[in-house]
Amino acid sequence: EHQHVNPFESFLENWTPPKYIPSKTNVTKYKGNKELIIGATDWHYGLVANERYLYNQKEWNLESTKKVVAQYAQKLKSHITEKNCYKAVKLWFGGDLIHTLNGFTDKGTKLEAGPLGEELLTQAFDSVVLFVQELLSVHNDITVYACSGNHSALGDYVLVKMLSLYFKN
Repeated sequence: EHQHVNPFESFLENWTPPKYIPSKTNVTKYKGNKELIIGATDWHYGLVANERYLYNQKEWNLESTKKVVAQYAQKLKSHITEKNCYKAVKLWFGGDLIHTLNGFTDKGTKLEAGPLGEELLTQAFDSVVLFVQELLSVHNDITVYACSGNHSALGDYVLVKMLSLYFKN
């Protein structure tokens, strides 16, 4: 008999989301009937790269990713507020949010990464929660869709599952 071991199953079963803190909302009544589709893909939380692999940048790490995600949220907030025409926002997490949980892609390619495992999930989760909260501060009708990528399907699944548990109410 084969038994499948999922190292994050116990992590999720025993994980208690942090206390939910509602976003301070500055939502106005939106005019128009358009929907905004936001792509959130290939964020690669945990990617580590040095200058020889990058264009016009010294290094890349988890803090770099979190900074760029926060900047993206600010740009989206400004866009939503300035346009004032979206009746709904569709947020699509399109895969490869997590670079790797164990140092390898799903197909076994070794990757430069850090941190790994639960530490990476926790930091990525905190960053994605802030991203969603920023959007909720200017729009209260957000639907989230998700699919996994080819780097860490399990990592993407666990991250979005944590997010859904946090925002479940």
